[in-house]
Amino acid sequence: MNKNVTAGLFQPVPQAIKNGLVMVIQVLMIGSFACLLENIQFPLYQNFIRTFAGGTIYKILAFVDSATLGMLSLYTAVSVSTCYDRILNGEHKTSSFPCVATVLACFFVMIGFFEGNIFDEFFNILMFSGRGMFAALLASVGGSVLFALFCRLFKTRNSLYADGTDSVFNSTLESLIPAACVITVFSLINYIIIVTTGRTCIQDLFVAAMNKIFDNMERSYFSGLLFIFLSQGMWFVGIHGSNLLEQVAAEKFTEINGSIVSKSFIDNFVIMGGCGTTLAVIIAVLIFSKRKTTRRLAAMSAGPIFFNINELLVFGLPIVYNLSLLIPFIAVPVVMYTLSYLAVKFGLVAVTVNQIHWTTPVILSGYQATGSFSGSVLQIVNLAVAVLIYRPFILRYDKKNESENLLNMKKLIATLKESEKSLVPVTLTELKNSQGILAKSLVNELRSAILTKEVKLKYQPQYDSSGKCIGAEALLRWEHPVYGVIYPPLIVKIAGESGMLWELERYIMETGAKALPQFISVFGGKFKLSINSTVATFYNPAFIAHLKKLVEKYDLKEGNLCIEITEEMALGKDEETDAVFKKLREIGCRLALDDFSMGHTSLKYLQQNQFDLVKIDGALVKAALENQRSRDIISSIIYLSSSLHFDVVAEFVETKKEHEMLENLGCAIYQGYLYGKAVSLEEFVKVHSRG
Repeated sequence: MNKNVTAGLFQPVPQAIKNGLVMVIQVLMIGSFACLLENIQFPLYQNFIRTFAGGTIYKILAFVDSATLGMLSLYTAVSVSTCYDRILNGEHKTSSFPCVATVLACFFVMIGFFEGNIFDEFFNILMFSGRGMFAALLASVGGSVLFALFCRLFKTRNSLYADGTDSVFNSTLESLIPAACVITVFSLINYIIIVTTGRTCIQDLFVAAMNKIFDNMERSYFSGLLFIFLSQGMWFVGIHGSNLLEQVAAEKFTEINGSIVSKSFIDNFVIMGGCGTTLAVIIAVLIFSKRKTTRRLAAMSAGPIFFNINELLVFGLPIVYNLSLLIPFIAVPVVMYTLSYLAVKFGLVAVTVNQIHWTTPVILSGYQATGSFSGSVLQIVNLAVAVLIYRPFILRYDKKNESENLLNMKKLIATLKESEKSLVPVTLTELKNSQGILAKSLVNELRSAILTKEVKLKYQPQYDSSGKCIGAEALLRWEHPVYGVIYPPLIVKIAGESGMLWELERYIMETGAKALPQFISVFGGKFKLSINSTVATFYNPAFIAHLKKLVEKYDLKEGNLCIEITEEMALGKDEETDAVFKKLREIGCRLALDDFSMGHTSLKYLQQNQFDLVKIDGALVKAALENQRSRDIISSIIYLSSSLHFDVVAEFVETKKEHEMLENLGCAIYQGYLYGKAVSLEEFVKVHSRG
């Protein structure tokens, strides 16, 4: 087969599976909590939900459980195939439905959805739940790859088009032959399996093969170890191992007959919290992980996992297909099994004598299963050992994610800078890639950072020609534990996209105004603090009222507080803008124009005497030493300041030569690294309070 036709078809598979599993998190969350509320094993509680209003509560929970976790395989088939098609063909593709519909047909074939008609058997609806995960993943991956392959094979042949119809209709016609080919291939394979093996479908054959392994094995340490190893291995690739090995568990391990190994023994002392001993994962993440998103997911998963419902963590973290956690996910249950077996073997813990409901929480389940507190002690010891085993892998997973996220952060900032440069707007939180996911996670973290005051203000000094500190600019800083100092325009951007902009700027104004009395006490009553404002806040009806409240609250005098707007803000609505300017002056605030470079709009407002302070565009200052035209523009701005009565501040002054050049041109106020970087209030006062 031509390599050009098959090139790149398998490359999107790992990312498609990962993204697809993430897409079903909302279903998992809703289903997990419904399942939890449905199965809490307290007699009074169970009696209440089953009898109140004719059992309405229980029925509603059962409906939600069935519609979410009960259909998990179906949702997964749709999400993984959708992600594969989008990754392979790009977000611009008209529709992913032809690929998804083809995969669903393949999935139905694989789980024997139609076999009841052929073999006079009833279809098991549980195949749509986690039990059918093997078929869902095989159909979504195999079906998607084959669909893409046939689409390429038939692309150069005569395509089916209908003149005068839209692109969606034509796209559907184009996919008709590839879809038919893929569904035929899956149906043919399934038919061969039916004829040659007598099994009802591929899924049924897989289950039978797993069960066959245990046919000639007696209940022993080794058969129990093999059961755990296979179950955990299947869970890791997204297959519900416990369900697929249900027949083995029923025949080999369910009966409690005095032997050490039993289904109850494994459930209560090995897979605490669910497959992979995920209760230990939760504890390890909450203790050792520094990633807020991981810790948040762990906190959300803790309630269900305490009752052994772990799908949210397994598919949400995710653990499945996560090579960083493969070793502990399989090794921890093996170690727990061996430790527990030895503890019972040597008489340290009583033999399991009771079959306990699967949602019974740890500690209580250990006592009930053995009829002894030694069972609870064993669970505590096992959990401690499991947490220690998981610890280095959680830390390594954090480090791996940190490297990936740092790269995504660089890409996100580059996207924003390109938008700023080209003036083409971009909505970062709507990007359909890893950058969009990062932007959304930053939204949640920013909201928390504002509440906990992790977002701070740093102050950069402004000096006059005599060497006296006369003011400062308040600059937004957010030092993230993973990404370091976040690019300030990115903070403002995601705040604006998420509806937090007013909350953020109100916090900035409050923090700056609160610091002003201390500045004034050290540097004198004429000290001014500049605070930046966005267009949205400038026209916010609450803006003036909030500033007035701050002026009164901190007893600020006229000119102490200066509101900065940039030339690029493109202020419009002249009457509305003039009204805001007037109200700002009435409450004693000064107005500053940032990044001034002789723009037409800015000149108009200067002509109307709207601004008290103009800050020269830093690009002009940087170029002035080598570029005569830049010096001429700066000189013109300074000349205008004399006739139009506003002060001029030169920004980005970094060397003495730049200072001397600007002073010779007539500039009297300076800001830049030559005088000091942006620092905290305490450090500012300490460093700049001289003379």
